[in-house]
Amino acid sequence: MNRLAIVTSVVFIVVLISPNEAEAQTEKKLQYEDMHGQTVQTPYISYDVYQSITVNGRIPFRKLLSVSSVDEIIRSLGKPETIDRQEFSGRERFGAVLHYEGATVEYDRYEGGVSGITSIEIRSPDWSLTVGGTKLRPGMSVDRLSPAVRESLQKDTTFDDPKIDSFGIVHVTAPDLGKSGEVKLLQDGRSQITVHVNEESSTIVMVRFGRLGP
Repeated sequence: MNRLAIVTSVVFIVVLISPNEAEAQTEKKLQYEDMHGQTVQTPYISYDVYQSITVNGRIPFRKLLSVSSVDEIIRSLGKPETIDRQEFSGRERFGAVLHYEGATVEYDRYEGGVSGITSIEIRSPDWSLTVGGTKLRPGMSVDRLSPAVRESLQKDTTFDDPKIDSFGIVHVTAPDLGKSGEVKLLQDGRSQITVHVNEESSTIVMVRFGRLGP
């Protein structure tokens, strides 16, 4: 059900630059082994910043990540236009996709009570993700991205959408360091925020958060 963007080469953090001043930018990078076994340099945000993300500037991300039911999502985000529900064999897992005007939210619940949102896909400027004080939303000009991102956007073959040509991505670190004190990526790099771009119009088409599971 989840459609996580696959990292195939060097990736760079997305940052926005306001007309009057540059937003705070992370320069932190770490070495990361991608799915092809290649070692790349990838930027990241800390787990604390990840937990402080807000949806539409007011809904705490940490609250949405641990919701225990579809009803909780509705109380936070409002009533969706439609809901697709799916119960897997053996009732070991239940899934739901909530379709809003301009956004799609995926929810999973597993046997034993583990549950939460696994992805948020935003396609309308009426929706946004605020990450470390930086608001990411569709419709924004690519010119407002940092030079590093503009120069390094890579071809996007994940989504079958003619409006999307390329994307940039940022990973999230795990809350604890490794045994030798090294920074580790949350869910081995599968928790990530991506920004998908239309090159012809030079605008952001979609902002997406995805993770492996709750």
